[in-house]
Amino acid sequence: ASPTLITDALKQRLKDVYTLPFVNAAAWFIPRQTLEKIGGFDPLFSHYGEDDNFCQRLRFHGVKLGLVTDCFVRHDRAERDRTRPDMFSEQELKAFERKLKIRYADPSNRFFPEEYDIEIANFSKWSNRSRIKMNSESAKGYKRKADIMKSLKQSISESRSRTGSVGPHYLDI
Repeated sequence: ASPTLITDALKQRLKDVYTLPFVNAAAWFIPRQTLEKIGGFDPLFSHYGEDDNFCQRLRFHGVKLGLVTDCFVRHDRAERDRTRPDMFSEQELKAFERKLKIRYADPSNRFFPEEYDIEIANFSKWSNRSRIKMNSESAKGYKRKADIMKSLKQSISESRSRTGSVGPHYLDI
């Protein structure tokens, strides 16, 4: 949240609207002309991350995002287990994939594909080092991360190409 928003809330002097870089999708009201400019949710994000990507695209295309202070939204969803899973567990690899998509499908990220390719090379290198040290669990885990990145590269590239331009992408309007 914005430091100004927090300070104003503590002082009980809220403005009507605060410009923010992110608001959860469960609380959105979007004008049609914004959807026509930005498009809808990118199918690259099947669940989780789609609102991050949409907010990134808003900023990229110069559209402001605001929080209205005179309404209340409750996002009703199940509580999640907050324990930290093993870094190569299925759950952690899904989170890794989600973070990759959020980071690199952002059309304003100028470091794709160069930085992406460096990450792939690093995971491959770490996998080989782990294999030499006879740590097969880490070797497999780092290889899986490199493989996930390789499998996503084309989809991320296509997403960036599409969402980097104005249009009602992913919408049937």
